[in-house]
Formats: sequence, structure tokens, C-alpha cells
Amino acid sequence: MILLFLNFFLFVLLSEANDSLCYRQMDGFYCLDDTLFIWCYGYSEGFVMRCSSGTLCKCGFTRENPCLLSMQESADCVGNPGDIKNLTFQQSI
Repeated sequence: MILLFLNFFLFVLLSEANDSLCYRQMDGFYCLDDTLFIWCYGYSEGFVMRCSSGTLCKCGFTRENPCLLSMQESADCVGNPGDIKNLTFQQSI
């Protein structure tokens, strides 16, 4: 019973954190590391997603697909993964 409660509490906590992931952020993709990124799309909610196997998240911020093959480059790349520090999600980690 306690484990069920803790799982529910963790779900609610993460859901509430996701409610403000993209508050006052530009629309696009924010790479947290080489595989994990946040997709901001015009609302304060955001989606934490992971690049598929064989691709890397290469930019701190981009409006294009953030997951690229190792030999690909993005024309819209700002910074490196983890460079964008002002996201609410990163401050709460």
C-alpha cells in the first residue's frame, strides 16, 4: 500500500513539474544531455522525450528535429546539450 502511494505521489510530482517545463520558453527542443530533451510547443506544458537508438541530441536549443545521426549537423543549433540552464525542469532536478 505504501509503495502504491509513493508511486502515485511521484507521478503527481512529475506531472506538476511538467506543467511549467516550457513557461516563457521559445518553441522548440531543449537537449538536457546527448539523449534526453524537452519539447516545448507553445504552452507551459512540455514533454520530456528521449532520442531513439543511434541518434544524438546535439544542441542546447533547436527548432528542428533534435535527434541526429552522429555525422549530421543542425543549421538551427544553439549551444550544446545541457547549456540552456533557465528551464524550470533543470532547476528542479
